[in-house]
Amino acid sequence: MLFLAMFLASSLFIKLGLLNVAIYSNYLVMPLFLAINPFYFLYVKSLTQPNYKFSKKSLIHFIPAFATFAFNIIFYTPLPSDLKILFITKGIRTLANEDFFLKINILVDFGALGIYYLQLITYVIMMILLLKKHTQKIKNYFSYEQNISLNWLKIFVLIVIINALLEVFIVVYSIYLPLPAIFVLIYYLILLLLINFLGYFGLKQTDIYIGNIKTSSRNYAAVIENNKVENEEKAEIIDDDSEINTLHFAISEEEQKRIVEAVISLMENQKVYLNNKLSVYDIANELKTNKSYISFSINNILKKNFRNFVNEYRIQEAQKLLLDPKFDNLSIEGIAQNVGYISKSTFNTSFQKYTGKKPSDFRNQEKKSD
Repeated sequence: MLFLAMFLASSLFIKLGLLNVAIYSNYLVMPLFLAINPFYFLYVKSLTQPNYKFSKKSLIHFIPAFATFAFNIIFYTPLPSDLKILFITKGIRTLANEDFFLKINILVDFGALGIYYLQLITYVIMMILLLKKHTQKIKNYFSYEQNISLNWLKIFVLIVIINALLEVFIVVYSIYLPLPAIFVLIYYLILLLLINFLGYFGLKQTDIYIGNIKTSSRNYAAVIENNKVENEEKAEIIDDDSEINTLHFAISEEEQKRIVEAVISLMENQKVYLNNKLSVYDIANELKTNKSYISFSINNILKKNFRNFVNEYRIQEAQKLLLDPKFDNLSIEGIAQNVGYISKSTFNTSFQKYTGKKPSDFRNQEKKSD
């Protein structure tokens, strides 16, 4: 948000006629321009990957921005003030000018624009892949999706694409013809939408993996029939989902079955599914094991993801409450909240998926048959 504001400030200086300020802010225009897409990507990555931290390796994404800033210092600095003003106000239309440094600056800008659109294509694809993987991941780790689905980010990526296409059109159009004011207005309106959309949902978004724990799998044996992991060398923590396939070797099928039995015991005896924010992390904390082991075992042994596994218990409980006269005073929404659902709409969808009927229809039909 800060980088977007700084980037737009340079345009504002020019519009307000503060050219003496604009010629200095121009040092940062293209570097900031080339830093925006990497920041979008790293933000999505930070939300979709457990334990993500900005590291020195992350700076690789900003090499084009640093390089452009260095070019500006070398080739933009020698320009006299009148040519700097000409450059920031006329841009490509100054190409006919014979000044060597001015031509170099125009070429640098063209190169930066090319890199920007290459970045855009690359980072949009990577963001879409991250969001797609995240959609599957939360089904394996969470029993709910409210505030963690990141559907708003999918809309944001779409707005970014629309904004970029309009930018391309404006750049190409302005090379050959004077740019109509309506195009500029539409561009800034979409940019305004982009910034406000990102600001509102970004500030509202909470840390999805805040409950992440790191407990060695070798400890779960104390909870599950005092069994020990057969090969302690393979019992290392696996928190990176990219390593999930290694679990085939790290944990035997017998151990998977014991983990599933322990999870089922928690469901049936302690009814942990009534917790509307239940996650694999909560189960892992109870069993003193690694969350990836639990998720993998449920998928491999029961052939279902964690969310579907939990929802089956919730729907079974809901059926009991819907038929129990003691709960006749409860609305459908009340029933939903009592069995662990955050929203009525999610409950209705799940109930119909598992029973083929809406909750209200199920209650009425069953009672009529009685």
